[in-house]
Amino acid sequence: MAEMPTRDEIFDDANGDIAVGDLESAVEKYRRCVDVDPNFFDGWHALGMALMKVGRFKEAEAAGAKAKVLSWGGKIAPNS
Repeated sequence: MAEMPTRDEIFDDANGDIAVGDLESAVEKYRRCVDVDPNFFDGWHALGMALMKVGRFKEAEAAGAKAKVLSWGGKIAPNS
């Protein structure tokens, strides 16, 4: 049986999808990254950006908010 890809491998694949314009596939892979590691700042940030590019703004805002919390060490950032 094949090994499950790591968070970083999934993230790299998603970045490749972004590079070739396959935004929906990237969104799905970024979601998998944060499912594997809910504290993965880069995954939340990239997910938010990809969701914005496909016009899913409410979901993008939620992902961005999670990234913001993580960037402040789990605390709510000032002026949030």
